[in-house]
Amino acid sequence: MDLKTTIKSSLAALGFVAGLGFSSASAATVNYSPCLDVPGQGWGGLTCTVAPGDFALPPPPTNDSETNVEIVLNYIFGVPVDITSVAYGVEGDEPGFDFTPDSFGGTATTINVALTQSYDLMTFKAGDVWGIADIRGLTNFSFTTDDLIENQNGQPQAFSHVSFWVVEEIPEPVSLGLLGAGLVGLGLLRRRKP
Repeated sequence: MDLKTTIKSSLAALGFVAGLGFSSASAATVNYSPCLDVPGQGWGGLTCTVAPGDFALPPPPTNDSETNVEIVLNYIFGVPVDITSVAYGVEGDEPGFDFTPDSFGGTATTINVALTQSYDLMTFKAGDVWGIADIRGLTNFSFTTDDLIENQNGQPQAFSHVSFWVVEEIPEPVSLGLLGAGLVGLGLLRRRKP
């Protein structure tokens, strides 16, 4: 089994690769599993990718800023999601995480990640496309853009950076409904009082 097949098999076992991919003319613009294809699917909607034009929401999510990631997560989970950025970098050897290779340098399409703690999400940027992966419970893993973000020749695109996030809160849809009903009830009671 060659290295590429081994990496794909390993990621598939972790739930990262499930027929995901991108192809384009000069940059990745069409993906096989865009986040727009998975509304309301929660964690089951991850890993997914975001290309320019996928979301017509302000601000346009052309990069994986906290606001843009939350816009996409709100769509995937069907409820507002609050996240906190806890680690970010283009190069490894930053506090809390290490990369191999320790500098992307515009060429790394596969990275090995070692974390000092477990995070919930990793966002990854390559070219003009970024994606979100569920990494709950993982502290040491490999990740590749192969079959996720590729050019027109099927070559995986190099990472520009990755970020790690903690999910602060995902309200339960049922809880939201009960809260809304309670607020309506309180409003009605208040109106009835003389």
